[in-house]
Amino acid sequence: MKRIASILIPLVFAACSSNETQRLDDREYFPIRVGSTWTYSVSETTYSEFDNPVTNEYEIQWIVTDSLATQANELMYIVNRIKVLNELSEPENLESWAVRKGDLELVIQEGNQAYVKLIFPISAGSGWNANLYNSDGEDEVRIESAGTPYSTLLAKYSACTFINQNDEVNAVYEDVRSEVFAYGVGLIEKHSRVIELCTNFSGCQQPIVAGSEITMTLKEYAL
Repeated sequence: MKRIASILIPLVFAACSSNETQRLDDREYFPIRVGSTWTYSVSETTYSEFDNPVTNEYEIQWIVTDSLATQANELMYIVNRIKVLNELSEPENLESWAVRKGDLELVIQEGNQAYVKLIFPISAGSGWNANLYNSDGEDEVRIESAGTPYSTLLAKYSACTFINQNDEVNAVYEDVRSEVFAYGVGLIEKHSRVIELCTNFSGCQQPIVAGSEITMTLKEYAL
């Protein structure tokens, strides 16, 4: 039976308590099956040296359309992504992604790049190389908190895992990235702020000369 939930409500109980979550299957931090959908509200700001920042708001929907068996007898799910600018615009089909959830890890293939998003069992303080299956350099991420409450702008969740992907801020650039997963729901929030700062204040028209900031927040889902 498909479960449908709207996030435009004051409170969402993804699990009864953090203690109960520890006794359950941590893989349910990203429940997935053919037919599952997640709809996200997205705010994206781009920066340049010579122009004012530009902010665009839109929605992205993930739709699980198919599943395939891998050589390791794991299921790989095909996720179609659709971008909607507003109610009057035509939906835009984006690149499809693939999701593999095994006993030990959750891997999402974003185009040609595969990223390890979660490792199981989930434990606060655990870390891993998110780029284990791609050719980029090592990218160490860690679980900052697990099984704890978390609030987005749209809802509250009782049991969540907060992934600190990077948190580097200095006088030259900022690279702050994170993802939050709710038990029994999946990805509920993604934030990325990767910018270059002006280092020559007498010669820059803008304090931020390049980069972008993106926040993606779950609006509704159906499992």
